[in-house]
Amino acid sequence: MELPQFQSIIQQVWKQYYEGAPMQQIWSKLKNMKEQLKEVNAYMASYKQRLEQAREKLDIIQSQIKQKPMSQTLFNEEKITLDEIEKWSNVEEQVMRQKSKACWIECGDANTKYFHAQWKIRSSQNSITSIYTDTAIIKEGPCLTISQQRTLIQDVTMEEITEAIREMPKDKAPGVDGFPVEFFTRNWELVKEDILQLNNS
Repeated sequence: MELPQFQSIIQQVWKQYYEGAPMQQIWSKLKNMKEQLKEVNAYMASYKQRLEQAREKLDIIQSQIKQKPMSQTLFNEEKITLDEIEKWSNVEEQVMRQKSKACWIECGDANTKYFHAQWKIRSSQNSITSIYTDTAIIKEGPCLTISQQRTLIQDVTMEEITEAIREMPKDKAPGVDGFPVEFFTRNWELVKEDILQLNNS
C-alpha cells in the first residue's frame, strides 16, 4: 500500500462500474484489484535481492567518495541509493510482519501446546460465570427510557461507521477478502460511499 502504483490502481479500479448488489460490487472491486496487483507483487517479491544490490552499490559509491570527496555526482548517487535501501528495508519489515502472522496461524492449525495455552487464557477472560434470572431483580433493576429505546433502533450513521473503522485494531492478518483493515482506513475517502450503500441496503 506504500507504493505509488497502488494508489493509481485502487483509484482506477474503484471508479469502474460493477453490476450487482452493493456487497457484490465491493467484492468484485477487491477481486479486480488483486488481479491488477499481481505484477506489482511479483516485482516486490524480489525485495531481498534488490536490497542486497542496493547495499552493495552503496558500498561502492562510498568507497568512491573517499577517493573523490568533492564529487557532487557521487553524493547525489549516494542519496538515491540510501532512499532505495530505505524503500526495500520497509518492504522487508512488512514481509516479516506478515510471515509472523502466518506462523501464528500455522501453529494454531497444528494444535500446538502454545496455541491451546493461549486459548485457555482468552476463554477464561471472555467467559460468563453466572446468569441471574430472578424476575424480581429484573423488575427492580434499571430500565431503558423511551428515548434510549428509540436511540437503539435508529439507523447507523456514516459518522458511526467511520468511527468504527478508525477504531479497528491495526496490523492484523488480512480478512477473508485478502486485504488488511489498513486498506480501508487509508483509503476511506475513496471506498466510504460503497460502504455506506451496504448500510442503506
